[in-house]
Amino acid sequence: MAARGETDPGGRRPYAAYLFLVCFVGVFVLLSSTFALANAGVRVVTNTDAHNGSHVEFGLGGSQRQTFTACGRAIPVPLSGSDSLSSGSGITSPCPGPDQNPTVVRGRGRHDAAARTAAQAGLVALVAALLLAFHLRRVPQLVNEPGFAGSGAERMYRTYLYAVCFVAVLILVGAAVSAVYGVFRALGPGVFAPSTLHARKVGVAELLSGAILAGLAAIVFVTHWRRAAPFRPVPPPVGPAPGGEPIA
Repeated sequence: MAARGETDPGGRRPYAAYLFLVCFVGVFVLLSSTFALANAGVRVVTNTDAHNGSHVEFGLGGSQRQTFTACGRAIPVPLSGSDSLSSGSGITSPCPGPDQNPTVVRGRGRHDAAARTAAQAGLVALVAALLLAFHLRRVPQLVNEPGFAGSGAERMYRTYLYAVCFVAVLILVGAAVSAVYGVFRALGPGVFAPSTLHARKVGVAELLSGAILAGLAAIVFVTHWRRAAPFRPVPPPVGPAPGGEPIA
């Protein structure tokens, strides 16, 4: 659409459209999968990826209780008192069967969810990187072809570069806001995360994840902005005209 009104004597417009559309999608698929992979690591490091869900319920009269979802049921545990599930709920082992010894029951790993996310994100990132590398190698060949300057393919290339920069800026702003808010949650959990368990850890995880995403978006922006720089208009030279009159 960026070059539909321009002539295409070389017939390179369909090829350029395919090439830059694949590059556009590939860049952000690689960015999102890389972020998902890094975010899984952040969840493991900050210990915010427990496989048993929990939340806080507020009742009448200011009473509070914590419930853990385990074995397919909600187990209430008082917020004050013992820190173990066994003292708060009378359960000594997770999900024992009728013929099982509770002492030999094995639970799932703590970081199973993060491991699955990392494996899936890693595979997507690998495929996206291979496809992107295959197509990016052909961009210089297209740019260096005779007649590329001023053609519809050049306009599509410029549109691709600035579109990537625009989306990268949006991601960068959102990630920066999320990272800064993570600092607030880590420093003031009672104000900014009153109903969140382990609010400081969650805030630190949000800070790290936001910083990683902002860094990835900044790399994408700077890389494409530098490539778009040669296409900026050059001011005309100031000097005498062929007839002797100075050029204003």
